[in-house]
Amino acid sequence: MKRPVISIFCLSSSLHEREFVSGICGKVINLFKKYTGYGDIFVYDEPIEEPVELRDRSNPDILVLIHATGGTSSLAKDMALRNGGWILLVAHDKHNSLASALSARRKISEYIGYAVKGVRLVYFDNYGDLEKTIKSFMEAAKTIYRLKQSKIAVINEKGILGDEAAKFILEIGASLEAIDFEKLWKMGEEAGSEEVEEAIRNISKYIDLRNTYREYVDRIARIYIGMKKLVEEGYSGIIIDCFPLVVKYRVTPCIPVAVLNAEGIPVACEEDYHSFLLMYLAKELTGLSGWISNPSGVVDKKYLRFAHCTIAPNIGVECKATTHFETGYPYAVVCKSRFRDVLFGRVDQNYKLLVLYRGKVVDSGMLAQHYCRTQMIVEPLSIDPYRFMNEALGNHHVFIPLIDDILEKIKWAAWLLGINIIIE
Repeated sequence: MKRPVISIFCLSSSLHEREFVSGICGKVINLFKKYTGYGDIFVYDEPIEEPVELRDRSNPDILVLIHATGGTSSLAKDMALRNGGWILLVAHDKHNSLASALSARRKISEYIGYAVKGVRLVYFDNYGDLEKTIKSFMEAAKTIYRLKQSKIAVINEKGILGDEAAKFILEIGASLEAIDFEKLWKMGEEAGSEEVEEAIRNISKYIDLRNTYREYVDRIARIYIGMKKLVEEGYSGIIIDCFPLVVKYRVTPCIPVAVLNAEGIPVACEEDYHSFLLMYLAKELTGLSGWISNPSGVVDKKYLRFAHCTIAPNIGVECKATTHFETGYPYAVVCKSRFRDVLFGRVDQNYKLLVLYRGKVVDSGMLAQHYCRTQMIVEPLSIDPYRFMNEALGNHHVFIPLIDDILEKIKWAAWLLGINIIIE
């Protein structure tokens, strides 16, 4: 699988001491080299004072320009326009480095959407913080380039790709292939009794199946087997239009969706392409699943309630099967949240804006019967619940555990997708 190609140049003026320039450049470049597993990194050997041709740089996707000194803004602009792509400017706190980087960013910004895809500046005053930034950036770059090469299965009744799928392909770049319900069902029906038993045992590792009926569990296990076979055929994720499937077969895919997400395969229900994007980022950037959920009201005038039936057991505890909320059909998933600190957000309809909120889970589980089965009561940290309801970009929001440097990684991922980001 192709990895992002990243070319790194160190920029300097002739007025500054070569020893100082080489010291700065060497330290920054060595930090990037620590993460060569995330991309193909090419480094120009010496600091440059004049533009150079990039033909031997393997057509980089991302151009990193280190402003070792001042007097380098025009040089950065020239290099950016010769290369195009995504431009990352790195500046430090000495020798007018930052001043030149700020000037370069202004100049290059005029060409976004024309000669370059985007430009971003990284400022550092210590190498420890810079390394954290580079690590987050490199992980995000690897994730986005993997996403753009992914093949995603879209399961719906007719096995066709509609307008929303076309928009996802255009804006995100991944490959989508449609599969109808009959094909999925047939793949599961072809499984022998031993394969079904193994699937049920596997599901039971994640979800308590006591108080369920075996005939329904058997049918649900076959849906799980069919979806697993798609993964074995090379699909990196699944988007499923679940409600028509529930109506047609009178069982839900909620358990297969939840378990596959726990196993590291991003799956989005209700054929929600926007949520799939965040589910994919959650899995790649945290190693855990996200959770698609519905805003379901305000509690005590200060908390938000979210609810849905497909939470992945790797972000929940005490997970068990119960009836599906809207239909009463078997089976939905109910868990309590493993995490207190969370992000939740949504991408807008045109994949141009991502709004993220920070929150704390104050209660979770099946707290009431008249909502989808897993419910979370969340304290939003920086937005009034009623304002959230007025400004939310849509229905489904994806919850992501707020761990490690996930917020920085998502910022970088959004930048590389050309998506503006607001964090509340």
